[in-house]
Amino acid sequence: MTTPSNPQERGLHTSASAAEADSLCLGRHLFQREMPDIKSEDAEAGTRVHDALCKGIPEGLDLEGQELYERCRKIEQELLAQFFGDDPMLQHIAPEREKRLWISWAQNGGLQHSGQPDALYRLKARALIIDYKTGRNEAPASPSNMQLRDLAVLGWANKPLLNEIGVAIIQPWVTGKPEICSYKADDIKKSAQLLLERVQASNDKSAPRVAGELQCKYCRAKSKCPEYQKFASSIVPVGDRSIVDIPVDDWTPQQRAVFLEGLGRAEKWLADCKAKMKELIKGDPNAVPGWALKPGVVRESITDPQEVFNRFSELGGSLEQFMGNITVSKGNLKEQVAAVTKSKGKALEAIMDKLTAGCVEAKESEPQLKKVGA
Repeated sequence: MTTPSNPQERGLHTSASAAEADSLCLGRHLFQREMPDIKSEDAEAGTRVHDALCKGIPEGLDLEGQELYERCRKIEQELLAQFFGDDPMLQHIAPEREKRLWISWAQNGGLQHSGQPDALYRLKARALIIDYKTGRNEAPASPSNMQLRDLAVLGWANKPLLNEIGVAIIQPWVTGKPEICSYKADDIKKSAQLLLERVQASNDKSAPRVAGELQCKYCRAKSKCPEYQKFASSIVPVGDRSIVDIPVDDWTPQQRAVFLEGLGRAEKWLADCKAKMKELIKGDPNAVPGWALKPGVVRESITDPQEVFNRFSELGGSLEQFMGNITVSKGNLKEQVAAVTKSKGKALEAIMDKLTAGCVEAKESEPQLKKVGA
């Protein structure tokens, strides 16, 4: 089996993390693989939690990150007990964490595929592979989803003499009781064939591109993909007229539903287009005739409120007047209370309730649109 010079990097090859997206759009892999990977703020936050889980130390995490870390580790221990039982050897095994696994097919032009489990435990002839999904908006994962199936095949190919591999995804914002999907020899044989067929299709230059919510979500080639542009900016026609041709007051209930169904997609498309225009102008001031980037807004923050209060007092100002200009963030205060009391979870919530009792004003924001049943 040959791997890239840095086996921890997936390079230009397909990977388990994109398994479902690649299956829905066979042409996306080759179309985007040369493009840089740009991570969102949410993705960066998830990476910090993943890094802490890999190291086994929640250093550098904010309070929410620390709580997420603790929940992931707790669920992980419960999965281990569920899969391996009370085997006394369990306490002596150390998992492989975030080690990329590879599989290659010399008879198929040297195609390669990889996956990076967040944790892999092996005890005798059985192994448990665990993956974390720490985002709040993650969809519930099926115990037999394609990423898990790929990881099972990769684990089997890289860890000889196994007779069973269990796979599970820990999603603390979704459930505290994730399911374990078990793969044995016959299951792996079928899964390996399906994996090869998908990797072959993804490396076929004639593979079609098919736009859709899931496969386009993290695709790096959206700005140059005609299929995505049509998908994201389209308004479904009703009869012989599009709803963009009809005054909003004249829309039927069905047309209103059509609009809201496509709203999120259209907003994402607009945001992507705006980001691309800024990127182009940043690289070339003449890229968009008549447009330029103006400097961002400079916001000043007071870093030494005590010294500012002292000076304010010298001017004759009172404490009440000074406090009238200060807004205390409950979230930031919670971080400090956690640091002072070393509390977390329900104990921290109880302290916060007592600390802020009678001192909090609750304001409800504007109602948000929500699809019934979602």
